[in-house]
Amino acid sequence: MSAASWAKYGHLAMRHWQRTDPDRYRAIPESEREAFFSQLGEQAETEIQQLQDALAGPEPAGRPIWRRWGGSTWPGCRPRSECSGS
Repeated sequence: MSAASWAKYGHLAMRHWQRTDPDRYRAIPESEREAFFSQLGEQAETEIQQLQDALAGPEPAGRPIWRRWGGSTWPGCRPRSECSGS
């Protein structure tokens, strides 16, 4: 698991458990918590990526990548009339 994933999802899960179910959190031996939440964060990252991929669907052939980002213009271009891909 990347350090960023641990920081993003593992820490998020750990803080959530500390707030919402402190008894369950304390039941995990202190020496095993980092490994437990690291694995949980990795699982969350995998499931999130799979869901993002499923929601995005297949990319139509010939469609510029910047259109997939949700815009009809290149990101950061302004005014829109000068950068329109149409």
